[in-house]
Amino acid sequence: MVAFCLGCDWVLNVDFDRKKLADLCIEIAKEVSEVVGVKEAQQLVVDVLRNINSKKKIKGIGGKKIPICRYCLLDFFILHSKNEKVKEKLIEIRRIYDFGGAIIC
Repeated sequence: MVAFCLGCDWVLNVDFDRKKLADLCIEIAKEVSEVVGVKEAQQLVVDVLRNINSKKKIKGIGGKKIPICRYCLLDFFILHSKNEKVKEKLIEIRRIYDFGGAIIC
């Protein structure tokens, strides 16, 4: 079955299962906590995951898989961040993983 990203609607090669998404969010939170502390980083993860779950419900996507690309995941973190230094850090991370639209296998 073809999966489309919750954020940008691009076709995904592989969508996340909950564990992989949680692991990735933990890694992002570690980076964010260097700037604002653990509690604020954890709250940011909670806000982003709530947003993802809401988007899944709105689009009628069920199941345990989460169809989101790495760019949109980082964009959700950037959008939900209230701290400018955190936004800068997340934009830097997104820039590192930007492959210029190339398909990566």
